[in-house]
Amino acid sequence: MTFSQGAFLAAASAGAGVINAIAGGGTLLTFPALLTVLPPGPAAAVAANATNTLALWAGQLSSAFAYKKLASSVPDGFPG
Repeated sequence: MTFSQGAFLAAASAGAGVINAIAGGGTLLTFPALLTVLPPGPAAAVAANATNTLALWAGQLSSAFAYKKLASSVPDGFPG
């Protein structure tokens, strides 16, 4: 990987992090960025998908712990 490819992926991941923090959907940036950097072929799509899923897993786990604290402060029987 060249420096410019690494910088491109870093920028895409930073942008995706902002998008995920606000509304979700950062994969729309990271997955095409990974496909652009990886060498063409059928294995590239699998590698990009696996890398993207692994990267998002950490964010989803930390969000679950953060919302657990928030959910514990909601009174029982709260609608919706």
